[in-house]
Amino acid sequence: MGLTQLCCGDTIEPTIDHKYPKEKSKALRDTIDTYLGKYAAPLVADKPPDQSGFRFMIDGTDALAARLVTARKAEKSIDAQYYLLKDDTVGRTFFHSLLQAADRGVRVRVLLDDMFTKGYDSGLAALCSHPNFEVRVFNPFQRK
Repeated sequence: MGLTQLCCGDTIEPTIDHKYPKEKSKALRDTIDTYLGKYAAPLVADKPPDQSGFRFMIDGTDALAARLVTARKAEKSIDAQYYLLKDDTVGRTFFHSLLQAADRGVRVRVLLDDMFTKGYDSGLAALCSHPNFEVRVFNPFQRK
């Protein structure tokens, strides 16, 4: 089953208006009382509060496990940024975990490079139809 099928049940690509109006969206800052906020607090205690950070992970299995656990533990918000989305087991598993989080009431925001999303428009549009799921693309392509 492809990502498009997982998200919306078919593989027909609709015409999508890429210039539709978008609401402004910002990262949530009131997350210190969540499970993940409490976990991260000692790790960022000596860091400037106006900066963000990341953790570099070499092993792909560990990186996927971290994403899945984070999605499962999220209580308020998930912000994910991706350059490459593939219609494979890893991509479908991760997006399924994000959709489950959105179903629990977690706000999910995904920033995705449009470079490798050809054929995924209807699936991404289906995700965007969820009230707690937002997908934004950078480097958007106009496809016919």
